[in-house]
Formats: sequence, structure tokens, C-alpha cells
Amino acid sequence: MKKTIIALLLFTFNISCFAVGGDDCGDTDSKKARKLYESALTALKANNRQEAYRLLHEATQEDPNYANAWVEMAYINFRFSEDSEQRRMIQQADNYYNKAVNQYQKAADACPSIKNYDICLWLGEYYFKKRDFETTRKYIDLFVKNAKQHSGMERAKEIQRKINTYYELKSKPVPYNPVKVSGINTDLDEFLPMVSPDGELFFYTHRYAKKNDNYGDFKWVDEFRVSERDLQQKGKLIYKSGTPMQSPFNAGTDQGAVSVTIDNRFLYVALGEMTKTTGGPYQNFDIWVSEFADGAWQPLRNLGPNVNGRTSWESQPSISADGKTLFFASTRPGNIGFDENN
Repeated sequence: MKKTIIALLLFTFNISCFAVGGDDCGDTDSKKARKLYESALTALKANNRQEAYRLLHEATQEDPNYANAWVEMAYINFRFSEDSEQRRMIQQADNYYNKAVNQYQKAADACPSIKNYDICLWLGEYYFKKRDFETTRKYIDLFVKNAKQHSGMERAKEIQRKINTYYELKSKPVPYNPVKVSGINTDLDEFLPMVSPDGELFFYTHRYAKKNDNYGDFKWVDEFRVSERDLQQKGKLIYKSGTPMQSPFNAGTDQGAVSVTIDNRFLYVALGEMTKTTGGPYQNFDIWVSEFADGAWQPLRNLGPNVNGRTSWESQPSISADGKTLFFASTRPGNIGFDENN
């Protein structure tokens, strides 16, 4: 959040009327409100934010459409938010931040053109990140239609394009009536499905209760299975009953998602192994590959340091159609919020 607040402070300071007068539509016809506003600017120059905020609040009470005053209030709240975050008062920082956003909206609604529609752009980007597309469209459309020679125009047009695509797709719903896959499902759990590119093989995980002979109780086991398509059922997507994948799979190691090349020759799989770190042991997932040769799957091979790491987590492999590019999910150094000890 800290980087976001710093960026906002720089942005807000640039559009603030702190040092210079604001746009005509951001001004007020109320002499009392303007006097309060000017007194607030004097207090701000003296670094007396509390007094400045009180005066600005009174100014907006006199004229609720006083956009310049709302901008200054937002600027002060962003400052308060930064101060609170530095003191690790996160909830208070969030409260100030949200107040500032609300005050930006009041400024933009009262005077969209203030500072060449800068606030409309900021609000559009803010709500786009929050996936509030209706509010995003309101401000981005205003900006794109009216802003003149603005460095953020291409950025805004890209957001506008994505929003328009979203609403176009949403306006054309398609039937969605999922049915169970015949031949695979049981009364127990089946999950992590992956169909081979040619549709002939169906890989998945089957969970069942296995009796523990040592204690007479049961434990849950996740079993990696494969099912072949029933080619005798012409025109129907039906698979035969699944069978456990043979060695090197189902060797007691926890397994995640899989992906298969278009020729069904290479199978990529995420496997978990206990790993020691300075924060203690944890289950580290890496991506491995097995080749189907001579009628059997060959021993699994770790993809190595270009993909996997001792203190990182890799899973969800997806191999491209040409087999040359591997996509995967990873938690590793450089990710936002990464902590090797957590």
C-alpha cells in the first residue's frame, strides 16, 4: 500500500490547488466558502493540516460543489493515510485513504474538467483495479471524451476498450449446462481434471479412504488416475472407468495439476516435497516431467533451477501447443508480499 499512497500523494500534489488557483468550474460563488478555502491554504502552508481540514470542511458545507476544496481535503487525507501507515496503523490508514477517494469523487462529480480531467482518470484507474466496472466506465468515458493532449490518454483508451469488451460479452450470455463426465465420477471426490489435447485421455485425482492396518482406522488418499475415451460410444463423450497411474506416479508424494503435450508424450506435473528453510520445514511444490516411451511413463525429472527453486513454490503447469513454452504459477522472491519464512 505504501507505494500506492506515495504515488497518490505525488499525483494529488500536482493537481492540488495548494499553490495556485483552480479551474473556473472548481471555484465557488460563495464568498464565505472562498474565504474559508483561502484560510485553509494559509494553514496548509504553515503545515497545520488539522486546521486546514476543518476550514475546508466548513467551505464544503457552505458549497457542496466546491471542487477545489474537495481536492485539498483529499490531499490532506492522503497525507494522513501515509502518516498512519508509517506508524503501522493500517486500519486508520485505510480509513483516511477511503475518505480521500470519496472526496475525489465529489470533486470530479462537481467539476469533471478540473485539471484537464486528471481526477476522472485517477478514479477510472482506481475503480478498474477494484473491478467496479460501472464506476470505471463513468469516469474513463468522461476523460477519453474530453481531456486534451493528455499523457494518460492511451492508458485510458486501453481501459475503455477492456470495459467495453466486458459489457459486450456480458450482454450476450451463452447456455451453460454442465453435466457429469460419464465413466469417471464416483460417489467420492474427483478433481484436478486435465484432458489430453486429442481428447483420448482424461487425467484426474481420485480421493478415497484407505484403511490403516497399523491402527485399524482410515486415512484419505489422493490417487492420480487416467481414463481412456470409450471409442465404441461413437458421437458421445464417454470415458472408461479410471485406473491408477503406474510408477513413477502415486509414490506417496502429494501431487497438483498436470499438463500434457499435444502428442501425449510428455506429462508435466506439480509435486510437493518437504523442504527445510530458516523459517522451518514446509511442503515445497516443484514442476516435474515424465516422458512416455516404450509403452510406459519414464522416471520423473525435476525441471531444474530455471523453473523451480528451493524456497519458491511452483504449480499449475500448462504446456503450449508446440511444446516450447511452459506457463505456470509461482510464489518466489520478487513477488509482492513474498516472505521466505512464511
